Amino acid sequence: RVWEVRGGVVTESVVDWVADLGLAPVTLTDLRGGDPQHNAGIVLELLDGKRGPVRETVLLNASAGLVADGTLPGTADGTLAERFRAAMGHAERSVDDGSAAGVLDRWRKVGV
Repeated sequence: RVWEVRGGVVTESVVDWVADLGLAPVTLTDLRGGDPQHNAGIVLELLDGKRGPVRETVLLNASAGLVADGTLPGTADGTLAERFRAAMGHAERSVDDGSAAGVLDRWRKVGV
């Protein structure tokens, strides 16, 4: 369930992440991290193109922010599932084209 506030109106939607977005079911075990070095390795693998539950979860979380912002094409109009699909495409492209890795590199250089 997702509650969205637009124009002062709260709308409840049910999005089936598997059926509506084509995501595979994910368990907590699939997302379990470890120590900082292990977790950093997971991030680097994700940015290097590794597919799987971590990537899908990261893309879904990024998509939520993009839908909330609503400024990218396809993220402001349509059903919530349609907007999430558009946002997933934007998030996926930023990982696949190296933009997300570039942001991490810039953060490393400035010590964030």
